[in-house]
Amino acid sequence: MYMKRTRVMEIWITNKIEPNEASWNNFFKVNVEPLTGWPFLYNFRVDSFFIEKEKKVAVVSGDLHNSNGYDYDTTIVVGEDGFYKKLYFVQVFSYVPSSVQIQ
Repeated sequence: MYMKRTRVMEIWITNKIEPNEASWNNFFKVNVEPLTGWPFLYNFRVDSFFIEKEKKVAVVSGDLHNSNGYDYDTTIVVGEDGFYKKLYFVQVFSYVPSSVQIQ
């Protein structure tokens, strides 16, 4: 994930990581100002995120700093198609899909 003082969040992924080389592709970029309510993403500090590659959606957890000087934990859902959702929980866990049936 790449962010700077802008309203656009860029997510990059790689399928190739070697000792002296990595190949990165732009997964998607999205304007998050309508979601955060602030023009600059430096107000949002990312703690963790995961992506759903086929639907091009990312779930991003972090701290959002508001104009009153308060930080609060939030999770946002963003997608290439402009899908936005703000959730008020921060515990995001990774998982590895498996074809093993749960009994």
